[in-house]
Amino acid sequence: MRTTEKRRALRIRKTNKNKLYKQLFDEFSAYGLSIALRFVGCKEDAWEVLNDSFLKLFSSMEEDMEKQQIKAFLRRIVINTAIDYYRKSNRRPDHLDLDENIQDGWTSDVEQKLSAEEILKALHQLSQVQRFVFTLHEIEGYNHDEISEKLGINVSTCRSHLRRAKNSLQQILKFHERQLG
Repeated sequence: MRTTEKRRALRIRKTNKNKLYKQLFDEFSAYGLSIALRFVGCKEDAWEVLNDSFLKLFSSMEEDMEKQQIKAFLRRIVINTAIDYYRKSNRRPDHLDLDENIQDGWTSDVEQKLSAEEILKALHQLSQVQRFVFTLHEIEGYNHDEISEKLGINVSTCRSHLRRAKNSLQQILKFHERQLG
C-alpha cells in the first residue's frame, strides 16, 4: 500500500471514529450528566466531570462494545471521575466524631411526594462530602468500607456523614413539604 493510500485509510478511520464519538456523546451525555449532577455542586462542574469522563471513555473504549456495555462503562467512569474531582477539591480533615444521636430513619412519605428535581436540589444543599457519601451509599449501592477507601476517609467518618446527610435531607424535605402546604 502506498503512503497516500495509507493516509487516506487513516483519515477515513479517524472520520468514522469522530462520528461514532459524536453519536455516543449525543446519546449518553444526558445520562452521564444526571449522574455527575448527583455528586458535584453545580452544572458547570458536572459538565467538567462529564467531559473528562467522555475523554476517558473514548481513550479506553473497545471498538466492539455494545451500547449497554458502553452505558455501564460510562456510568462507572463518571462516578470515578466525580470522586477524583472531590479528592482534588477537598482539603478538609478526614475525621469527624461519630454522633450517635443523629436519626437514622429518614425515609418518609415526604420523599415520595417530591419530584426528582426537588430531591436533587435538596441533595445540593448538603456539604460536598455528605452528598458524595449519601449518593455512593444510597443510590450507587457502595458499602462504607468502599466509600471510605474511595474518598480517603475513616469508616466511622463515612457513617457519620451518611447519618448527617440523612438527617439534613429529612429536615430539608419536611420543610419543603410544609412550604407546599
